[in-house]
Amino acid sequence: MNVPSDRLEIRLVRASNDEPERSSPYQKELRIFAAHVPLAQQRAMAFDSIDSLGYPIGEFILHSDALAALAIHQIGKALTAYVKARAGRKVRVKTKDFDITAGSAAEVAVLMKSVSEHAKRERALADAAPLPPKKAKPKEDDEGS
Repeated sequence: MNVPSDRLEIRLVRASNDEPERSSPYQKELRIFAAHVPLAQQRAMAFDSIDSLGYPIGEFILHSDALAALAIHQIGKALTAYVKARAGRKVRVKTKDFDITAGSAAEVAVLMKSVSEHAKRERALADAAPLPPKKAKPKEDDEGS
């Protein structure tokens, strides 16, 4: 799947009758979603032209440490609100373990169980990892002896 083990990727998929991605109403919805998942990094569209302006897109990345700090149910509520806002919307979540698309509140609930299990596995792996060895303190030379 080519997703690094330490992250979760979220893609908000617009409905066919949604506003264009760069429109003000849709950008407002993306800002609302981002506010509900504050530890996520949002991707943006950039152009190689002086006359063109970039804009945020509906793709977010959560790293494992952020996923552990952020309540899983908070992500689920934000995803559920997004799919309920307009018929035909979907969310896609990818990790190293799965790639799931959900288009309803019920499907988001199933998706979030997978996210929760993934987060638990990642925490268990992190907890089981051996600690790096302590660095030895350099010995001070006795210059006065």
